Amino acid sequence: CGSYWCCCLVPLNHRHPACLPYWLSLQPLYLWLLVFVLQPHKEERFLFPVYPMICLAGAITVDALQKLWFRFLVRRATKAAHYLSHTAPIMVSAILVCSLLGVSRISALYNGYHAPLDLFMELSNVTGDSKLPADQNINICAGKEWYRFPTSFFLPDNR
Repeated sequence: CGSYWCCCLVPLNHRHPACLPYWLSLQPLYLWLLVFVLQPHKEERFLFPVYPMICLAGAITVDALQKLWFRFLVRRATKAAHYLSHTAPIMVSAILVCSLLGVSRISALYNGYHAPLDLFMELSNVTGDSKLPADQNINICAGKEWYRFPTSFFLPDNR
């Protein structure tokens, strides 16, 4: 969307003829998202093939914003020739926002999915407790992940 407005508002007079148009570069992303939207069962793991395309779309959007900023705000005030030397704050702010979103996602995933690790740490404390009879069995169910990896390797054999 940003590249469309950029092409309409900013003339591309010195673009190399070997460069692909933006719409053609982003076509795989649009096709994959169309297929993904039509699927009844959506999971994030099915998006991994288009992660590079999402990064490309973000880079094209930042470039389009830089060109629009230069065209309407900088170029009218000065006679500068190239947009990159005057639009670095846009790029830096985009990197900072994406970094902040990435760190917050990592934090959310850690806080949301570290319960099995807490369970095993607590189990270590419980099995070392002398108040618990040694012949008593301890049953552990760690959510839906019991069949994906053998968590029983982390448990003592005698309990």
